[in-house]
Amino acid sequence: MVKRLMLTCRDASKLLSKGQEQSLRFRERWALKMHLFFCVSCRRYARQLRWMDQAFHLIAGKWGSYHMSTDARERIRAKLKKADSASHCHHDKTGENQMNETTSPPVSLAAQLRQIQADYLSTVPVDIQEVLAVASASLAQSHLEQYALGVGAVAPDFCLPNVDGKSVCLRDALAKGPVVISFYRGGWCPYCNLELRALQQHYSEISALGTTLLAISPQLPDRSRTATEEDPLSFEVLSDVGDVVARKFGLVYSVPETVRPIYQQWGIDLPVWNGDDTWELPMPATFVLDHAGTVRGAFVQMDYTQRMEPADIVAILRTL
Repeated sequence: MVKRLMLTCRDASKLLSKGQEQSLRFRERWALKMHLFFCVSCRRYARQLRWMDQAFHLIAGKWGSYHMSTDARERIRAKLKKADSASHCHHDKTGENQMNETTSPPVSLAAQLRQIQADYLSTVPVDIQEVLAVASASLAQSHLEQYALGVGAVAPDFCLPNVDGKSVCLRDALAKGPVVISFYRGGWCPYCNLELRALQQHYSEISALGTTLLAISPQLPDRSRTATEEDPLSFEVLSDVGDVVARKFGLVYSVPETVRPIYQQWGIDLPVWNGDDTWELPMPATFVLDHAGTVRGAFVQMDYTQRMEPADIVAILRTL
């Protein structure tokens, strides 16, 4: 998503910090804020702007990743005064060549997750952090991970709709070879979106090993369709409404009541996203299944900021 924005970081931050963002369409304004949130070079500068907290809340909102059109970019450029080139970020060149440039080695998913968590903590008020910390500690003490499927178990069969409403069954995928299943909370979760993008980056390696990759969340199919249209994925994204399948894998928990109003304040209305009033979610989990459906690798974490490294998934698949 960030790579699709062909504006200089400094130009974008100047536009927003001067309050000129109100003249833009909402999605363009959102995209610019998201750019500064994720931009490594601009992150320090962005924290100083008064809208930084709002930017995080919009991450948790319904829009997901967003592609800014050429017309939108040109209209934004027209609103900018001549920028001081000396103050630009080191990667503020424009054009497809710059966007495809590789200037540093790949960063691990864990490192990206730690960075986004650090940015999150820098924007959320202390009182809200305390409420979330208490709730997280309580969930951690419940040790729900012990009830999840582990290595050696046989995964239960299931059939779930994809974004187009077509039924996708585990047994059919296993007939083709190994299967990797990633349970995630939903498109409103920035940690989940980061994980899905990391899986997409490693998809060629995974598929080259004859493996089918399935991503499952409790959100309604329409919600998943919107996310995949804006940030295309090469693998199936399935909807487990009511957490029926996640329950069979031992992953379901209830969001603490103290956290629910905070989520709603951030625009995360789970009953709307998931189509029920349970406020239940699956623990983030990844299962690597061999062709017989036996779990050969499992990663289950109540801490939603932790995910399985795609490189570890590939390493397990190579042993099958």
